[in-house]
Amino acid sequence: MVLGLICAREENSRDLVPILGRPMLVYPILASLNTSEVDCTYVTTNSQIIKDIAVKCGAGIINRPKKLNNANADFGDIIKHAIEDVEIQQDRKCDKVVLLLGNAPTVSVDLIRQSVEILDKANVDSVVSVSKHNEHNPARACYINSNNELLPMVSSRMTPSQSFVSRDSLGDVYFVTNCIRTLKRKAVYNGEYDLGLPYQWLGNKSYPLVQNGAYDVDYDWQVDSVVDWLLKEGFSFDSTPYNEVSEKQLITARSKKPKKKLTGNVLVTTVPFGQIDSEPLDKLEDNSIKYTINPIGRKLKESELAELIEPYEVLVAGTEPITEKVLLKAKNLKLIARVGIGLDSVDLNFARSKGIKVTYTPDGPSAAVAELTMAQMLSALRFTHIIERGLRQGVWQRKMGRRLNNLTVGIIGVGRIGKRVIQHLKGWGAAKVLAHDIDMDETFSILNNFEWVDLKTLLLNSDIISLHVPLTPDTYNLIDAKVLPLLKKNCVIINTSRGGIVNESDLIKHLKKHKDFTAVIDTYEIEPYSGELSSLDNCLLTCHMGSCTVDCRFNMELGATLEAVRYYKNEPLLIEVPEYEYELQRLRNK
Repeated sequence: MVLGLICAREENSRDLVPILGRPMLVYPILASLNTSEVDCTYVTTNSQIIKDIAVKCGAGIINRPKKLNNANADFGDIIKHAIEDVEIQQDRKCDKVVLLLGNAPTVSVDLIRQSVEILDKANVDSVVSVSKHNEHNPARACYINSNNELLPMVSSRMTPSQSFVSRDSLGDVYFVTNCIRTLKRKAVYNGEYDLGLPYQWLGNKSYPLVQNGAYDVDYDWQVDSVVDWLLKEGFSFDSTPYNEVSEKQLITARSKKPKKKLTGNVLVTTVPFGQIDSEPLDKLEDNSIKYTINPIGRKLKESELAELIEPYEVLVAGTEPITEKVLLKAKNLKLIARVGIGLDSVDLNFARSKGIKVTYTPDGPSAAVAELTMAQMLSALRFTHIIERGLRQGVWQRKMGRRLNNLTVGIIGVGRIGKRVIQHLKGWGAAKVLAHDIDMDETFSILNNFEWVDLKTLLLNSDIISLHVPLTPDTYNLIDAKVLPLLKKNCVIINTSRGGIVNESDLIKHLKKHKDFTAVIDTYEIEPYSGELSSLDNCLLTCHMGSCTVDCRFNMELGATLEAVRYYKNEPLLIEVPEYEYELQRLRNK
């Protein structure tokens, strides 16, 4: 008997409840039910709402004991309990188990069928679906060897001082998609490996089934019957027939959202906008959405935005201050669609208290900012900014610079951008990379061969320091008169993150005193900048242009605009600001 087992590690998650467009649990259930090779399909759960969904789909139920219904429960115990329960209900032995994660919809009938067929023919413990990627957690990276076995690039048992398999020598990098895993029953019970998902490790021998797509991205090759089933059962793009407050009851009547009273207006404050490509503006016009582009033509001050904001229902925002003072004037505002990633300029919690949703484009600027950081780093080391100025004035002067592979680079802030900079540095062959962050990703440091250190150690030992942190009460004036004397006399400090992280008046004094010290500044406390830094040769200045590449700027503008369109079409927003950002801002503002 082949068992199709649908499960999830963390129960009672809102993400498991399907809505049209994000069916979640329904995909794996229907995929398993529509696969002839799978003899029976069960869902292991103790959640009433999930039981109701499973029953409506036609799957069986395994009541998961309370002791197995928490994030710390051993996944192997959950699977073993399910197998034993099904064997009792079916009164026959289970030969194979097809595991399907309930919160991962990238499961198709063909995928399950192929995995079962492979397991029948091959001498392997498990068949898993994998896809080619290069952007996910490096601790979960895999490769396929010459025997077509799936192996980990980094062992979970490695320490930071141990070596790892070189990605360069292996070619493509793969990631288990977390949507399907087929095991022989004996592999579940033999105790030779940990059943924790997604890796650690999959079995003595795992066979990869390469597919397109990963995680919860919807593709046209998925189960065709899902949308029809959802519509028939009363699902819509923004609601389910289930009570979102209580999981113990079902709502019999189909709820409909009341129509919104629209002003029909969008204020675009970030400039320039729509100049690279008119598609963002075309999207608004195609949907008959009226818009106004920043009439001042520069970054707005708090008082200016407060004067403008009242009539508008959607704000497509840049880095201008969207404070409590501004939001009190925003009587019609329902959505802030941030063009970019920085959220320090938005009072998130006050916006929430007024019922205003906030979206952003977190991946948009990362690649461009990281590349500008590298470009400015090299320019500062080779003095190209100084040479260029002199040459324009008829001065032919060559200066001796330094190379990265002789230097130690310190990265403060290892998020989306900081990680990209570190990966670039690895390619350029920096002698040593030090990093500091409140959240230390040990597996990333193993893959990219750098060292986590405290802030003072980084400041004292780095030849180059690059800042990639958000502006918060903790990072405001992070680099000031107390810190600057700790740096090497010929240090290069780079700020492509936020103005205010470097105290500009303290930096000016330090640059004047130490002519071999170099500052590279792209962001300023007051913009446009017109201060004394512009008169110093050992300061390389750019005008907040980290995200200014054609592709990144276009993607950010389009991403924010499409959120505005979704709002007016009453569709789910795609990338709302995550809950932890609200909590972080609340804690920082205490």
